Amino acid sequence: MCGLSSRISIKIFVLISLTLALFSSSTNCRLTRHFYTKSIGDLKDLAGLDIEISEYFTQVYLASESLNQDLEIKHLVEVYLQDFYETSGFADFSDAILTTAVKISHNPICSYRLIRRAIYLLRHLVLRASFFRIFQSKMARKIFHFFLENGWPSNRDSIESNFAILSIQQAHAFDVDQFANGLLATVQTNCTFDSISCHELRQDMASQIQWLEKAIEKAENDGKTSVPFLKLLLRKAINKHNNVFDADTMLDLQSPCFDRELKHIPGDSKTAKKVHTILYETLQGKQSVAASVPRTNYWRHWALCSGKNFQTEEEKSQLFCWYEFKAHPRFQIGPVKMEFLNRDPDMVQIYEILSEKETLDLIRNTSATMLPSSVQHIDMPIREDQLDPYEKKSRTSVNSWLPRSVDLIASRKIEAITGLHVAREIDSELLQVASYTVGGVFQPHHDELVQEDKDLPGQRIATFMFYFNEVELGGRTSFPFLGVAATPATGSAIFWYNLYTDGYSDPMVDHGACPVIMGEKWSANKWIHEQTQFLDRKCTLKRKERFQIPCNGVVR
Repeated sequence: MCGLSSRISIKIFVLISLTLALFSSSTNCRLTRHFYTKSIGDLKDLAGLDIEISEYFTQVYLASESLNQDLEIKHLVEVYLQDFYETSGFADFSDAILTTAVKISHNPICSYRLIRRAIYLLRHLVLRASFFRIFQSKMARKIFHFFLENGWPSNRDSIESNFAILSIQQAHAFDVDQFANGLLATVQTNCTFDSISCHELRQDMASQIQWLEKAIEKAENDGKTSVPFLKLLLRKAINKHNNVFDADTMLDLQSPCFDRELKHIPGDSKTAKKVHTILYETLQGKQSVAASVPRTNYWRHWALCSGKNFQTEEEKSQLFCWYEFKAHPRFQIGPVKMEFLNRDPDMVQIYEILSEKETLDLIRNTSATMLPSSVQHIDMPIREDQLDPYEKKSRTSVNSWLPRSVDLIASRKIEAITGLHVAREIDSELLQVASYTVGGVFQPHHDELVQEDKDLPGQRIATFMFYFNEVELGGRTSFPFLGVAATPATGSAIFWYNLYTDGYSDPMVDHGACPVIMGEKWSANKWIHEQTQFLDRKCTLKRKERFQIPCNGVVR
């Protein structure tokens, strides 16, 4: 009787756990704050659980006869394990779980299929009535307890991971064939897409056609999707493309097309060229950018993310590196390494201003309080999860604000380097730490406040952006109008002015965060306000004159 009561209690616990976990997922009202597609910590947690589940399923599948009690459960376990092994390739489980979880969360293809595996395979498996009868173990209870506390990945997570993959492809113009087979730039990973994934990866018409063609090729080998159905979808997509295609407006900046109509011949899109690619090749030169064509800024951003540089040879000739030892007395002993990334407007990158311990402490102080980043609107900043689907794509990160007492060390360093007043509450905003997972982006924007807050002392005259780590691939900060992008380096920072000396906004310093291809990205922004700087950064008699950054006390 005692054993029977125990089993009944466990089943009741399971039913309550499933109900709460599924409710929290379906209503987007999770009991806690796990954001699997935005928070690298949350993604690592999910990857760690997935590894433990797969290891356990492998042992049961190889050594136990219990699966023969229910052939449907056995089939679902086989499907789960097949998806895990062809995704991760960590068949021997020789590495520590944390090490393997990091590898998976740092790879866009692995993490994409991890999210999908949890949503569509694991949930379907554990919802079977016979699951807990067969798997009466600590692992089964651990699964339910994990998702009860953290919520299941939702359909939104699936959509956002889809967008992350497409952002990476768009920014870096990756070949679909190579990308689908795990080649990221020059790195061959052990993760690939199957036919189902290729079918789901659709955005604009050109992208949809390419991924459908790849889905058909994959389906002929893995048999996971109906080839005739995929061919029907491809025919429909090509017809839609050809109906929209117009040679006279082909180079319109919003065109999602190829440079010609497509034929219903297998692989015909491979011989065509995307309009996006043509734009990358034609958008040359900083001064050629017309303010009347704002979409140009958007496409230049993606081009810079892919490694291009639009600065002219004359502009590049004005750039140099130096050791700064006059900005502050302390630099007489330990000068700071600085580099001009652009002139007029001036933008510099400062190296090794934070130690490894300082960057790790800052990450540690904010990891537990990260929430989805907000986007500034005319009336007030709003949470990303309150935005409409288009706006959601503008910023995909999590962030947290450090209290003034914690960010004081960083503020003092900024004061020494820039000569601006930063440390007091009236001088600047709190240090905002942001984290990006694979595919994480922030579309081009300006740091100027849309509507000035009466409680803040003026506009954001300048931005000081710290980099806490190096990104394995991607993650640069692009300045589309300047034609240059900054590369994250551990402990470094970039600095620029957002305003002219007359207080008006300088549109040339629009900037955006490029997608992280592999790894994770940690950065922090310190926004400095103008009013307390007026004695040191005075207005001039000229309109739209820019502040200049001196080199050892000399403006060059």
